[in-house]
Amino acid sequence: MISFALPPELWLHVADYLTQADFRSLVPVNRTFFDLFTPSLYSDIIIDGTGYAFMSSTGYTSRDQVLKPKARRLLETLEKTSRLRGYVRRCMIKNVKQNKPPFSPEPTNPQVLVFAETVKEIFILVGRLPSLELVTLERFDIPFEWIFYICSQPNISLGIAISFCLVYGPVELPSDRSFNLTSLSILASNIGDCMPAMIHMIRLSSSLRELRLDTSWTLQDLFKKHVDSPGISLPKLEILKIYRINLDHLEFFRSTPNLVDLRFKMWIKSELGSSPIP
Repeated sequence: MISFALPPELWLHVADYLTQADFRSLVPVNRTFFDLFTPSLYSDIIIDGTGYAFMSSTGYTSRDQVLKPKARRLLETLEKTSRLRGYVRRCMIKNVKQNKPPFSPEPTNPQVLVFAETVKEIFILVGRLPSLELVTLERFDIPFEWIFYICSQPNISLGIAISFCLVYGPVELPSDRSFNLTSLSILASNIGDCMPAMIHMIRLSSSLRELRLDTSWTLQDLFKKHVDSPGISLPKLEILKIYRINLDHLEFFRSTPNLVDLRFKMWIKSELGSSPIP
C-alpha cells in the first residue's frame, strides 16, 4: 500500500526514475501529487506538428492542421497559466513543415499566412518561458527571424539544437546586439542564405560555451569572419565538435582562449607555413 505521508524530498527522488507518461498519471491523483509532480510534467515539453498529414496540395487551410491536437492544447494551457510557463526547462518543436520550399513565400497567400501565424504563435510563447534552457528544432521549416527572436530575449540564456531543418529568410542583425546563447548545434540542416546571419549571431554570443557543426563550410565561414574581424573569438567557448577541420583554421583556435575540448572526425591537409601548431 502506498503511503502519501512520505516526505516530499523522497517523492522527488522517485520522480527521477519516472517518465512524462508517469507524471501525467500521477498529477490527478491528489493535491500532494499535483503540487509535487506538476513541475516535472512541464519541465520537458514537445510541440509536435502534423508534418504533411493534413496538408492539401495548396497548403494548410487552418491553423489547427499545422499542429497535432495535443500540441494545440499544450499551447493554450501555457498561454493561460504563467505558473506553468515557469516550469519549462526544455522545449522540442518538431514536424512543422510547409508543402513547398518557402524561400519566397507570397505574403498574401492564405496557406502561407496560416503557417506563418502558427510559427509566430509558437515562438512568441517560447520567448515567454522564463526558465527555458534548451530549444530543440527538428524537421522544422523555420524562418531565421524566429531563431533570432528567442536568442535575443534578455531574460533567458539557452542552448539551440537544430537538426533536419530548413532555415530561411535571412535578417539583418544589428552590430551592437548581444545574444544569450550557451550552446548551438547544427546537424543535417539547410541553412542556405541565412548562414551569414547565423555566423554573425555566433560571433556576438559572448556566453557561448559549446558549438557543434556537422559541415566544414560552416566553420570555414566562421573562420573567414574571424579573419575579417581579428581579436578574441567566442571568449567562453569550451567545446567545439566538428566533422572535419582545415589546418588553416588553427589561428581561429589560438584566439579562442578557453577552448579545452576539440572533437572532429578528420583533418584536411593544408600548408602551415612557419606557424607552429600550439
